[in-house]
Amino acid sequence: PQSTEAPWQGQRHGKEKELFLDSLSEEVLGQPVTTLMVKNLPYRVTREGLTRAVDSLGFQGTYDFLSVPNANNGRPRATNLGYGFINFTEAPVAAAFAAAFDGFSFPGLSSKVCTVRPARLQRPSIASSRTAYQ
Repeated sequence: PQSTEAPWQGQRHGKEKELFLDSLSEEVLGQPVTTLMVKNLPYRVTREGLTRAVDSLGFQGTYDFLSVPNANNGRPRATNLGYGFINFTEAPVAAAFAAAFDGFSFPGLSSKVCTVRPARLQRPSIASSRTAYQ
């Protein structure tokens, strides 16, 4: 029989998850948290693979930047550095994504479990930049 469980398992529960989500609603260097770092990505996940995973959770069209830095290590198969960055256009959406993606795994690629943290530097969203100058 096939499992009806989601392909990821959350790592935080109860009070710990609540504290994690509260930390995302705070500001980083005086700005709302919209840029997140996805850590512990399997090395074979590409930008396109992360995009598909984000979009599969219902976040398509809610971010304006997604990057998965590649390791330039001369190997025939490209690998990433184990992390990526996503900037959402709104802080509440970033917090919702963090709650949904923290604990995500990529079945068939790795048993690694992703974690999500606010990025040290926050990228101003394209949408808010446009609004500020209209």
